[in-house]
Amino acid sequence: VISTETNCGGEHARLVLAVWVVRVQAIVAQLGERHDGEGGVWQQLSQSQAYKAWSGYAFENICLTHLAQIKKAMGISGVFTQASAFYKKNTPEMSGAQIDLVLDRKDHIVNLFEMKFYNEPYTPNKAFADSLRAKRSVFKASTGVRKQLSWVLLTAYGMQPNQHSLGLVDINL
Repeated sequence: VISTETNCGGEHARLVLAVWVVRVQAIVAQLGERHDGEGGVWQQLSQSQAYKAWSGYAFENICLTHLAQIKKAMGISGVFTQASAFYKKNTPEMSGAQIDLVLDRKDHIVNLFEMKFYNEPYTPNKAFADSLRAKRSVFKASTGVRKQLSWVLLTAYGMQPNQHSLGLVDINL
């Protein structure tokens, strides 16, 4: 049920994803009622760490298959980009880092993406902000990039801006 329209913007994409999430939750609830008289095995599984990890992984994959829509929502659909991920293993000299998506743009900007799946607007905390700062430092030191680095937070229900996101998250999709 994920939209494949090439003209969908951020709000449309968020609405389509929200509809998908609600439909999946309804199916899971129905399955739970059919197979378990004690509140539903699927309801219990959906609260497990394994399910949460799977949800995050599935969300990231949905996002990665919709790069054209993400670029359109960012207002950069006409800018040439190269998409990749970034992973740096811990070493004795430097901490490691993993960045979900890196968009290296022809206009001398590199967008670093953090993708978060939550069932409500994401509210950044100090640990999250510190993590993004550390990832940026590792990325810059590892790649030697001289372009402007810009964080993009991509979530299912948006972000609730606060003191931890201001001046750090440049784009909230």
